[in-house]
Amino acid sequence: MVRIILNGCNGAMGKMLANIIAQDEQAQVVAGIDITQAVDTPFPVFESIKACDVEADALIDFTVSKITDMVLDQCAQKGLALVLATTGLSDEQLAHVQEAGKTIPIVQSYNMSLGINTLAKIVELITPVLADAGFDIEIVERHHRRKLDAPSGTAIMLGNAANKSLNGEYHFVFDRSERREKRDPKEIGFSAVRGGTIVGVHDVIYAGEDEVIELNHQAFSRGVLPVSGTSGISSPCACRSCRLISSMPSPAMRFCMAAAFAGLPVPYNSFISVVLLSFRSDQRRCLCQDRDNRDHRQNHNNYHYCNNDLLFHILV
Repeated sequence: MVRIILNGCNGAMGKMLANIIAQDEQAQVVAGIDITQAVDTPFPVFESIKACDVEADALIDFTVSKITDMVLDQCAQKGLALVLATTGLSDEQLAHVQEAGKTIPIVQSYNMSLGINTLAKIVELITPVLADAGFDIEIVERHHRRKLDAPSGTAIMLGNAANKSLNGEYHFVFDRSERREKRDPKEIGFSAVRGGTIVGVHDVIYAGEDEVIELNHQAFSRGVLPVSGTSGISSPCACRSCRLISSMPSPAMRFCMAAAFAGLPVPYNSFISVVLLSFRSDQRRCLCQDRDNRDHRQNHNNYHYCNNDLLFHILV
């Protein structure tokens, strides 16, 4: 049984996650963290992670970036695996994520839907062709009036996908109000719209001579964020860790559980789907006897980050 602490459990995303996890026989929310109290919460709620005295395996955080450093420190201190889905992280905080990831398993993601994952892959594939042909790149994102950060983490992720395919030669521009000059051919522009109850809309615009290409993704509910994917990972054996992987209720969760066990030698990337990490650091080793299978041994080693290419190929 995966024992989970939900940070921000009384928020919109926290409530949705609690409902999703409640339908999973292999997982249980054992505690919540929130500064507000709700009378109908079926688990104890604490005002801070530090105050929480409930034993757990992992913490899921969909809250705000101003407490991310505290979340990382507390999870490291308590030995909790961390799923960090907060947006608006600074470069210093991302560095903190990587440092904390040396001692506890961490999956950090800005967006978890298969659609956005696919869009980012498409952007990475077509951008070099269009950029060479002189197309300008603009990214426009729209969200509800309550969203605090701008541009969105997903917009940055799409910009990074484009810039990665261009060998990092382009730069980001977030504000043109103070400038009176022509557009730099090697810039990627960002625009943010806030209003109403828009869950999330992202457009990647390629503007060329007398023609425009637009790639669009729309999320109509927050349900696409915590659970996504259309295909899963088969269990390589009957050991406890493999059985745990195959028991995860969604393909995205199965993928990330497997990736966490795999210790994949790939760079840190903020493009990871959601995962319910259940094993503490002293429980990571594969418990089966298939130790002569080299691939199997490699897939049951240490936690590590996974990159977007691997995620895309497995989800589709």
